[in-house]
Amino acid sequence: MRRNEPDGEVEIPEDLAEAIRANHEAAAIWDRLPAAHRRGHVIAIERIADGEARAVRVEHTVDHLLESHAS
Repeated sequence: MRRNEPDGEVEIPEDLAEAIRANHEAAAIWDRLPAAHRRGHVIAIERIADGEARAVRVEHTVDHLLESHAS
């Protein structure tokens, strides 16, 4: 998944993109995030090489989106 941003592109890793697409609320929140916040989440995930730890981080990211932006 790739989004064009006014200040550059944020390339979203496929595992994160799938998790976001699987949750419509998380997807709507992600689309409203400033590019810098998206980039921060992506960097945090891309730094993790271990598959299991990365999956946990992706899940945590989706949970964080939902919790921090709950209405």
